[in-house]
Amino acid sequence: MVKYDDLRVEWIRQCVTAGFVLPENPNPFDELLGQGDGEEEEDILRFLDFVSDENSPSCLLFFKTVREEEIEVNIPLERKTDDASDADCSPSGAEIPSDSEEICEGLELQVVRHIELHMSVNDFPKQFVKSTVFYFIRNTKDTIVQPMNKKETPFVMGRLFTIGRHSGDPLVSLHQRLVNMYIPLMTAERMRETGAGYESGEVGGGKGEEGSPAKPSGQFTIRDELLHRTYKFLGQLEATIQQTYIEDEIVLHIPELDLEPTVDVLLSDPEMVEKLEQCLMNWQTKITVVVEEQQNKKPQAPGPLAEIALWQGRASVLNVLSEQLNQPVVKKILEVMTKADSSIVQTLEGVVAALTKYRVEADDNFCFLTTLKRNFLNLATASHLSGILETIPDLMGSLQVVWMISCHYNTNERMVPLMEHTAWRLCERVRPIIGVSTLFKNKREVAKSKVRDAKQVLDLWKSSYFEVRAEIEESGRNQRWEFDRKKLFEMTDYIASICQDLLNVLQILEEFYNIFGPELKGVTSDPKRIDDVLCRVDGLIVPIEEFSCDIFKIHMMSGWKTIMQDFNKTVQAIELVAVDLIDQSFKTQRSSAAAFDMLLKFKHIVSREAVNNHLMRKSNDILAQYCKEVDSINDMFEAEKDKPPTLLRNEPPVARAIRWAQSLVYPIKQTLLPFLKEPQMLECENIKVAKDKYAEMAVKIRDYKVKKFEQWTAETQRNLPMLMNNTLLVVSADENQVEAKLQLSENLQQSPDSFDELKSVLGTISDIRDMSVDVELRYIDIQESYRTLAIYKVQVGKDELELVGKIDQIWKELSDESKQVDRSLTDVKTSFVQTTKDKIGEFTQELSIFAESFNMHGPGAVGDDLEKGLTVMGTYEKDLAKIVAGRQELANAEKLLDLPVTVYPDVISMQRDMEGLRQIYGVYKAQQDAKAEWSQMLWIDLNIQTLQEGVEGFIKSLRQLSKDVRALPVAFFLEGRMKEFRESLPLLLDLKNEALRDRHWKELMERTGTSFEMNDSFTLENMFAMELHKHANVIGDIVTSAVKELSIEKGVKEVVMTWENMKFSVIPYFKGTQERGSVLGAVEEIMLNVDNDAMNLQSMAGSRFVGPFLGTIQQWEKDLSLISETIEVWMMVQRKWMYLESIFVGGDISTQLPEEAKKFDNIDKKFKEIMSDTVKGPNIKRCCLVPNRLTYLQTLSDDLERCQKSLNDYLDSKRNAFPRFFFISDDELLSILGSSDPSCVQEHIIKMYDNIASLRFDAEGDGETVAAAMVSAEGELMELRKAVPVDGSVEEWMTGILLEMRRTNRLITKEAIFRYCADMS
Repeated sequence: MVKYDDLRVEWIRQCVTAGFVLPENPNPFDELLGQGDGEEEEDILRFLDFVSDENSPSCLLFFKTVREEEIEVNIPLERKTDDASDADCSPSGAEIPSDSEEICEGLELQVVRHIELHMSVNDFPKQFVKSTVFYFIRNTKDTIVQPMNKKETPFVMGRLFTIGRHSGDPLVSLHQRLVNMYIPLMTAERMRETGAGYESGEVGGGKGEEGSPAKPSGQFTIRDELLHRTYKFLGQLEATIQQTYIEDEIVLHIPELDLEPTVDVLLSDPEMVEKLEQCLMNWQTKITVVVEEQQNKKPQAPGPLAEIALWQGRASVLNVLSEQLNQPVVKKILEVMTKADSSIVQTLEGVVAALTKYRVEADDNFCFLTTLKRNFLNLATASHLSGILETIPDLMGSLQVVWMISCHYNTNERMVPLMEHTAWRLCERVRPIIGVSTLFKNKREVAKSKVRDAKQVLDLWKSSYFEVRAEIEESGRNQRWEFDRKKLFEMTDYIASICQDLLNVLQILEEFYNIFGPELKGVTSDPKRIDDVLCRVDGLIVPIEEFSCDIFKIHMMSGWKTIMQDFNKTVQAIELVAVDLIDQSFKTQRSSAAAFDMLLKFKHIVSREAVNNHLMRKSNDILAQYCKEVDSINDMFEAEKDKPPTLLRNEPPVARAIRWAQSLVYPIKQTLLPFLKEPQMLECENIKVAKDKYAEMAVKIRDYKVKKFEQWTAETQRNLPMLMNNTLLVVSADENQVEAKLQLSENLQQSPDSFDELKSVLGTISDIRDMSVDVELRYIDIQESYRTLAIYKVQVGKDELELVGKIDQIWKELSDESKQVDRSLTDVKTSFVQTTKDKIGEFTQELSIFAESFNMHGPGAVGDDLEKGLTVMGTYEKDLAKIVAGRQELANAEKLLDLPVTVYPDVISMQRDMEGLRQIYGVYKAQQDAKAEWSQMLWIDLNIQTLQEGVEGFIKSLRQLSKDVRALPVAFFLEGRMKEFRESLPLLLDLKNEALRDRHWKELMERTGTSFEMNDSFTLENMFAMELHKHANVIGDIVTSAVKELSIEKGVKEVVMTWENMKFSVIPYFKGTQERGSVLGAVEEIMLNVDNDAMNLQSMAGSRFVGPFLGTIQQWEKDLSLISETIEVWMMVQRKWMYLESIFVGGDISTQLPEEAKKFDNIDKKFKEIMSDTVKGPNIKRCCLVPNRLTYLQTLSDDLERCQKSLNDYLDSKRNAFPRFFFISDDELLSILGSSDPSCVQEHIIKMYDNIASLRFDAEGDGETVAAAMVSAEGELMELRKAVPVDGSVEEWMTGILLEMRRTNRLITKEAIFRYCADMS
């Protein structure tokens, strides 16, 4: 075998060798490249190396031809020994006597076929048009680079070339490729790109399922148009092939005769007339055959377009024949034969009339069906079901028009197949869109839309039919549509019912996902159970997706119904779980208000009817609870109404009583009002009782409050006159007033020697000035009060009146004094201005240094080190307070000295930032404290809801801060940290999954670089320290693996539990009324379980998560295989034993076959031992996995097989002795052989002899039994001339009876002939 250094050439050699199935020694490819100077190999290399233009051809062609050659070869002939006198090995045929075997040779011509290859680049030579060709088409315009090694050669070269093999008619080959490859490929590609129109933005917001943006619809329009045109091209191609066939095959042969003379001249030539008559006979035969072929021809495909193609082809063929009959030469021949009065002319005319009839019918049908072609093309090529929905009414209307107008397509025989093909096409369009293996991988809305549209298409097909049918009936002008509805709608109705089932499944899934979503987790205390239920919900569709057969085949209806029944049972079980979760949630609610809030939440998320009905019953329970609460409050009111409890300190008694009563009625009112707004509550039977109880309580409280108020009013009116006599103003001693005035006066009279003393004096002046308005308002108010007392003639003491009279004078004197002192200090203030300015300069410098430190190192400049920021926060707060105090002191000095107040923007900015930072760090400190508290929570007590509510509260608090505060960098870092913490909470929930085992925790510690010990004292502190948000992918992988492994673990446990508990059904075996032992009952269900579990284990073993259970699964696969094989052999042994036991035990066969009977007794003993052991412990696993049990059973099977063979040999020997035993079965023959009573053959005589019902046995004088006569089924008796004794073996005396029957018949026949001749004479 030649190896080429260029890996590209070697790859081409391998492809051509495999494609043409070439021999290796010698290989025609090597011979081709070895010819001449290696020009072919150079052409190949040139083809591989050159860089082609954009539109230039790039094709390498290999052609296979076979050259035949006759050669003479020597054939060795073997002559056998001389006693075979007819064996002649000499070419002359003479005998060659010999006492021994001789070898001689002869010549023989043999045809040897030589395979030759030819090659061409970018050219198809004419001489190879009909040869088989293998082609390589370059997919690149660049040089084909040589691969690096042999391993990568197939992959590299396979991408760069399109290769293929072609033979036969190119048009037929192109047609086959279009029909079987390219059109299905283009359709599938379009379906993949557009998702049947459901991924192009029509559902789900304009994105496909993978989230990629939908492509422009224009591209899909181009693809649809291309597919549409491809179908049209296919039609043209079929027409061309049909026309080619017609031109080659449908030809009326015209004899090569001189037909130029006139008709009369031709008539005068008898030989000419005879030839023309033969020609007409040939035409008649040809036309008849062609018409019959066309009439029997069926559509080549099940779709409606094939129906059109059928009529198009039929019309073409029949038109060609008609056109040939209209040729002048044909008409002349017909004229000659008509005048010749040939009988064939009339026959031909009848055939031509039939041809014309069928041609007109074909033309008419094709014409009308062409009007439907556009609709049929839309059914086949529409990119979306909406296009089919638009097409169906138009199509049905067009069918109605065809039915009414067409002369031939208005019968059931024509219309029903067309509609049946149309229904098939609709089903074929719908099936891939709603295929259950991929349907549930779509988004639920997309899947529901697909199924809904598919059902609408199928329903519209049926409804459109009945609408048109009704219109035809109403018109009364045309024949009614009374078609076979089973053919038209059986499949579409079945698939529509599946669509409805799938819609129900999708709706149920959506409802369950809504029920068991995050909202339910938020209102229940058992999120783990919800996750388990969600796993069951996910598993609902697994049997549907894994259904091994095509559910759309109508014979799978029972299988589909079984799946849906199982689905509905599981749904009911999940509904019970939902009801139980709801009950548990309501048990934790202590008040009717909380229970009602819970009910509203459930109502928002629940949509299953069974669950809603359960919630309706909860409404009654809530109202009953509300009634109990009202009764409890009523009891409390009655117990404490005389001495109400204190709600606020220092509150008057009456107000306290009214407030207490109001506090009792307010909660029950606020609880009842939402009840009255909810229609579901208003429909409950307890609502009236609840309203009545509230009304009774509200009236009681109202009366209590009114009574209290009336008592207070009466008491007040009684005590008011006495209270009005009390003194309004408490008199202050004159000494106090004078002392206060003297104190202010003393402060004003100081002589300031220092700046502090000056500030004290100026401060006193400022205080007097600032309080002047307030003081004036106060003494005016006092004077007005005393004026009011005077109006009502209330007695007031003399001292009070004197003090009121001079109070304004006292204040006026003090104010005047302060103004005088202020004027006197003008010179002093000037001397202190410079000092104040110097202090302002020093403060400005100090402020600059602090501001720089605050901005560079303050609590707002710590980045994401919030703990450091919290530490330095206190220091900078104190320092800023000192700065603010210093600024305030200088501002006060400036005000006192009448200087403009200096503004310090840095102080204002730092104050603003500090206030924001204080709020931010307050949130941070609270969050840290909460986190520290949470970190002490035990892992087993994890309440994720507490953590979620807590962190959400902190994030909400942060977001409630002002926009400027949230703009600070620290706020950004804090929000980011809290969001990271929030994002880690679902990971905590994931890690809480029951699926996690110790191996998963160890893997988690390894991959995150942490270490901890999982025990009962494990707290969340370790989890927080792990910073879970940084390891989300790791945790996701581990949890996913754990969940998958748990599923496998449960599956394995299920298998183990099944086979640990599954037992054989052992039943007693009776022969008549005698118990002969025990046998296994039906094992079909056991074998079904074996197969199902084996498939499940195989599926688990194929999972990438099987690692921890691989050994167990492999062992169980072996065990189940052994169990299956053992049961099969066991049942085979049991069947053989039951058959042979009835023969060898208790019968005479054992005496006739003593050796076999002895062997069977041994087998019988062993089998009964096995069955006895099985009765004691019928566990299947134990029984089948007993060491060597399978080998033991196989040995028994072999032994039984040998017994069976011996028995068969024995029966065959009896049949050979008396061949008529072949007419009866083994059991019947055994019943004869096993009995010593001759009459046992009676019931089988009718089978061994035609119409012989029985034998007549007589007893001779010596007691010997003989067969004396044969009795027919009609009772006719044939006496045997010589009775046959029936002693000895049955086959012997049955043979004697047969021979005697023949002898008797011969004698009777002879006598009949003799007597007939005598009578005639």
